[in-house]
Amino acid sequence: MTSHDSRLDILKQIGRRIWAAPGGVAVLPAGLLLAAYATGLFQSEIARAQDEPIVRREGTLTYTTIQNNGGKKQVGGNYAALQFSNDASSAFYGCYKNRKADKRSGGATVLAGDDLCEVQANGWDGATYNTSGTLNFAVDGPVGRNAVPTNFAVWLGTAKDSGISRNQLGFLIDQHSNAYFRNGNVGIGSIFGYNPPATYDEKRAPPFPLTIATQKPSAALAAFQAGQSTGGAQINTENGYSASHPIYGFWGDPTTGLGHSAAGTVNIIAAEREVARFDAKGTMQIAGTAESEAVRLRPIRYASLPACDAANAGTVAYVADILKPVTAWRQRINAGGGKYSAFIACDGEGWHAF
Repeated sequence: MTSHDSRLDILKQIGRRIWAAPGGVAVLPAGLLLAAYATGLFQSEIARAQDEPIVRREGTLTYTTIQNNGGKKQVGGNYAALQFSNDASSAFYGCYKNRKADKRSGGATVLAGDDLCEVQANGWDGATYNTSGTLNFAVDGPVGRNAVPTNFAVWLGTAKDSGISRNQLGFLIDQHSNAYFRNGNVGIGSIFGYNPPATYDEKRAPPFPLTIATQKPSAALAAFQAGQSTGGAQINTENGYSASHPIYGFWGDPTTGLGHSAAGTVNIIAAEREVARFDAKGTMQIAGTAESEAVRLRPIRYASLPACDAANAGTVAYVADILKPVTAWRQRINAGGGKYSAFIACDGEGWHAF
């Protein structure tokens, strides 16, 4: 047996004893320790047992190996802990934590704020390793029987300030499934990030705190009560301007709402039909044209009219309880409570019939 084989065999014997020992604390025979020392196992040569995996087996089943992926001609060529399973259960890596100093029996309850599990990504910057990313599970509130509230966070470092700190939280999901992003915009849709984009130009940073890009005209965002088919709001996307497709619609009635037929123009749309529009000059058009066949004003009582002053000059109303009959053009209307009706207008100084 070569010295390499001897070292590997001794290493496996030590590993099996530690694996089988309660709490991972093993008492090693003196002969085994002397053999390990004699073969140089405690020197740097321990790292040379690269091509043979350290294996955890139970019967004929292989559960865990630690091996050099480079020796297996895998991309990367680094050591990896590989987990295998051959049944309906997934491969499993677990982090277990309690507050008791001696973990061999019983336990002590974890506390709010305790980190439960952490996976780190470390990169060499030319002088030292920097923790540039961390996946972290932590206790997210008071702990009770069968209840350990937990959050999941992604921490990201920066080029200017390597390592992980509280102001570098990238993403957090709390115990209530609420999600939080910090110091960054969120983009939904293949135009953001790698989906992958067809060209590099399509990889863009989201310009707003929440940005949604759809591939074709469709509903992009909706807010409604669960189980209800009407009564909510809906935001749609449209290919260019449209006077018949609302951008802001209603859940259950998406063809009714507000549209955008041109720059500086807002359209009121009902059942994919424009019924009114307002332009940047303040002009209102009814039924999509400047000339309307009919305009109906709801009758109002004289006492409910706004004050006729400079601020309300140009206001038109249909009054249904004028005290005296209208017999002349621009007749002054200054009292209600009667049985007569007429269209009246405010000129800034008083109401007049027309």
